[in-house]
Amino acid sequence: MRLLLGLWPAWLVLVCALALSFGAWRYAVEEAERQAQAEFDGEVERVRAELKTRFDNYAQTLRAAAALFLTADKVTREDWRAYVAGLKLQRGYPAIQAVAFARFIGDADLEALVAEARRDGIADFALRPAGRRQRYAINFYAEPYEGANVKALGYDMWQDEERRETMQKAMATGEPTITRRTTLRVDAQSGPVASFIMYMPVARRSDGVVYGFVLSPFRMPVLMADLLKEHGGRISLSIVDGSDARPENLLFASERDQGQARFVHSEAIALGGRTWTLNYASLPDFEAQAGHQRPTMVLAAGLLVSALLFVIAWSLGTTRNRAVRLARDITASLHQSEGRFRRLVENAPDAIALYDVEAGRFVDCNAVAAKLFGCSREELLRGGPERFYPPEQFVGRALRDVMAENHQRTLGGDQLLVERRIRRADGGESVCEVRLTQLPGDGRRLIRCSYLDVSARKRAEVELERHRQQLEQMVEERTRALQLAKEAAETANVAKSAFLANMSHEIRTPLNAITGMTHMIRRWSGITREQTERLDKIDSAGRHLLEILNAVLDLSKIEAGKFELEETPVRVAGILANVSTILFDRAFAKNVQLLVESEQLPLNLLGDSARLQQALMNYASNAVKFTDSGSVTLRAGVARESSEGVLVRFEVEDTGIGIEPEVIPRLFSAFEQGDNSITRLYGGTGLGLAVTKKLALLMGGDAGVVSSPGKGSIFWFTAWLKKSFSPLAMGTPATFENAATLLRTRYKGALVLVVDDDRMNREVAAMLLEDVSMQVDCAADGDEAVTMAGNKAYALVLMDLQMPRLDGLQSTRAIRALPNCASLPIIAMTANAFVEDKARCLEAGMNDFVTKPYDPELLYQTMVRWLEQGAAN
Repeated sequence: MRLLLGLWPAWLVLVCALALSFGAWRYAVEEAERQAQAEFDGEVERVRAELKTRFDNYAQTLRAAAALFLTADKVTREDWRAYVAGLKLQRGYPAIQAVAFARFIGDADLEALVAEARRDGIADFALRPAGRRQRYAINFYAEPYEGANVKALGYDMWQDEERRETMQKAMATGEPTITRRTTLRVDAQSGPVASFIMYMPVARRSDGVVYGFVLSPFRMPVLMADLLKEHGGRISLSIVDGSDARPENLLFASERDQGQARFVHSEAIALGGRTWTLNYASLPDFEAQAGHQRPTMVLAAGLLVSALLFVIAWSLGTTRNRAVRLARDITASLHQSEGRFRRLVENAPDAIALYDVEAGRFVDCNAVAAKLFGCSREELLRGGPERFYPPEQFVGRALRDVMAENHQRTLGGDQLLVERRIRRADGGESVCEVRLTQLPGDGRRLIRCSYLDVSARKRAEVELERHRQQLEQMVEERTRALQLAKEAAETANVAKSAFLANMSHEIRTPLNAITGMTHMIRRWSGITREQTERLDKIDSAGRHLLEILNAVLDLSKIEAGKFELEETPVRVAGILANVSTILFDRAFAKNVQLLVESEQLPLNLLGDSARLQQALMNYASNAVKFTDSGSVTLRAGVARESSEGVLVRFEVEDTGIGIEPEVIPRLFSAFEQGDNSITRLYGGTGLGLAVTKKLALLMGGDAGVVSSPGKGSIFWFTAWLKKSFSPLAMGTPATFENAATLLRTRYKGALVLVVDDDRMNREVAAMLLEDVSMQVDCAADGDEAVTMAGNKAYALVLMDLQMPRLDGLQSTRAIRALPNCASLPIIAMTANAFVEDKARCLEAGMNDFVTKPYDPELLYQTMVRWLEQGAAN
């Protein structure tokens, strides 16, 4: 009994340990419950966010559909069908049964609306329910137009009070608005389910008046499909329209009764102008995972620890002497640890001092600290650091206030790093970084002050700043030199552009006479076959020279960053056909088969058709040139597509001589070919591929080649073409024969003024116009042209740009100022072939632009177009 009484501390330890174990178990139970509640709240948040995201995505389709009516004066039934087909409802929006458009009209417009629908091909279109009313909201378009959606056309939703209220609310807010829980009329016989209808008002672009409504019916089971499966069957959900949980308001419910759930949550959210009540409940799988395994483990661990503590206390009670020895050993160990700490502080490279806030002085320090302050340890411990701080470094503040603030922040738990200038006792000065840290003490407020001398670093920083300023000065001087060099380069570039423009004009002017005369001589009767062949060679040489000139100019403009692309409707099939037509005779002469392969491409593409054809022509002409037998195939297809545009890939495959691998890397460089023997055998400047590469890069694509020597090559390039959502005029231009025939018949005897300072060019133009039975007057400069235009009524004017006394732009402005000449067709006929030249012509009042040497076919077509437009006006 005495032994047991002597071991009462062990029993006390056991009781306390058991009490602590029970408390820890209770805390673990409560913590597990809180964690399970937090996980349930997280699942609720994810389901709510997913539901809102789905709803917002569907609402966005109606906003986009409403925006469609703002992009055009009228959206036709075919436009609507194409737009809805592009949404791919089954894949992207399965909950939408259809996307419809309801026209909002008055009684006076009813017959016109019915007639319009029947003209669109809806022969049985009629108002449902029948009867005359003041206002109607009639389903006019419904896509996809199949199944139950066919019955929806003609239905007047304005007469339905519930739907009318929803549409009125949508008109007031301008946002997608939904009805209360309803049953779709098309489902009334085939198994009704909870549904709702979303309306979006459509306003007229001109005056903002509501023109109609875009709407979509939604079935809740489809909208909610897979929503809860994504959360692993952990929670159930029911949705009530409004706050009344009656069965007729229930929109959706999963399988479990919420009254049996461990965790439940209810909330109201606003969607589409209505309030839905969402009721969540946990499922058995979730509750099983949120069990009490951890509290059980805590209790078991607590009991085990209690038993171990009891055994230890019992052992300590029976071995008191051993405990006393152990305490003595621990005390000795502490003394050793304190000695090691003292040696560590004394040997530290930093100056360390211990400051007592209450005493206002240092109470301990190491030797490095005494050396830093230039005094003995005893002298340093007589006061605090303020003796060594020059007061002028604390501008505008008292030293005592600064130190009090730092002490307060340090004792509050902050570790401060400040910079102080120290004036040592021996008169020297240092700059130090001071780190202040709170130290626990026996009832005292102690701060550990660590001083690091950074004087050398500060001197280095000053030196570095001096070097930085010198470097900035050098950079400024270099920048000024570079600016002067840039200005010189820009001046040279302007001179280069002027030279290229003059070179273009000087070369194109005689080329125009050569090609024009060749064309006219070829059309004369009585020339021999040998003479025809010689004329063909002259024409071929002229066209080849023009191709070289165009390539040099294009390359120069691209490299100067002044090349401009046009944005016009593009028909890829037409480009392939044009290139194959141009090269057909050349390929046929070499017994090479010319093939065309093309994927189905959108018709509403925008880009630079001329440059696309030029790039493809460069490839195709090379392929025909380097292929002696076999075939050349032109291809076009979609490399990548988005909602904004299409990346089209053009390919030219041949069965020609092929290219060695080491040659391919330099093929697309300017003035490069495979080797000198290729140049001697086949001719060429090596510019075509370089121009094609740069054109492809400008059009957002790239260019390349895959080739095998002796087997052939595949040259490809890609170009990014925008999609246009406006109707495009896809008419076919008049051919040469049609244009020439129209000029000879409809405009026979029409008087045309040709203005050109070059006599040969005037003669060529006059011969071409007289060949199509037109009358021609010629003027040698702008002054003469203005005088003649004021004296005679001309049907059309062909105007050169560069002329003495008065150039073509000044002449055009002067003619436009004459009476009855404001709408006179004036066509620039110039050797200036740059895009900016065309822009200047149009700005001066010209109607069109034809480049010398002009193609008679293009000249006739241009004249027909403006003569026809002038007749229509």
